[in-house]
Amino acid sequence: MKIIELKDVYFEYDREEGPVLRGFSLDVDAGDALILQGDNGSGKTTVLRVVNGLSFPGQGSYLFRGEAVTGDYLKDNGRAKRFHKAIGYLFQNPDTMLFNTTVYDEIAFGPRQMGLTDEEVDRRVQDLLGLFELRDIRDRVPYHLSGGQKKWVALASVMALDPEVITLDEPFAGLDERRAAWLMEFLKELKAAGRTLIIATHREGIAEELGGRIRVL
Repeated sequence: MKIIELKDVYFEYDREEGPVLRGFSLDVDAGDALILQGDNGSGKTTVLRVVNGLSFPGQGSYLFRGEAVTGDYLKDNGRAKRFHKAIGYLFQNPDTMLFNTTVYDEIAFGPRQMGLTDEEVDRRVQDLLGLFELRDIRDRVPYHLSGGQKKWVALASVMALDPEVITLDEPFAGLDERRAAWLMEFLKELKAAGRTLIIATHREGIAEELGGRIRVL
């Protein structure tokens, strides 16, 4: 079952520089692991932004579960909540994602916005604090943490919404080997659980480890 369909997408940030994506099409089935590869500036991050509804094609279309995702579509609060709950996005630079005053509140932010009860929010946060080994820093200010800790907090905040589709932009960048190995095992567990993964990365061998496919831009 196709969960994501990009059809003949054109996208440009600057008319003088021309389109980053030119007639780009992509199908992703539920449960797929898709690895986006290509040189810097090839459009990997742009694809992730389109998939997450943060940028919209100048031409072409984006369908999520068969529905066209546009700016007007996401103006409806109910649809926007369902969409952003279904798709999580780990940015390449976690600093762009962190804005709360504590690690706990950072992870709790998404579930609170979705209207979950305080008990359910706390249950999810506690589970993720344990999973990502963040309990000792739960009351720390996120933007004062190390780079690896920031990435863990950002990923925990993504997983707090329990998304069906997880998109990750260079998730291994800046991680030491121990953290990188842990992340690889975590991604394998997500794939085995039927989650859909879209990963933009320069790291080699991920498609083979996840049993996924590669798309070169």
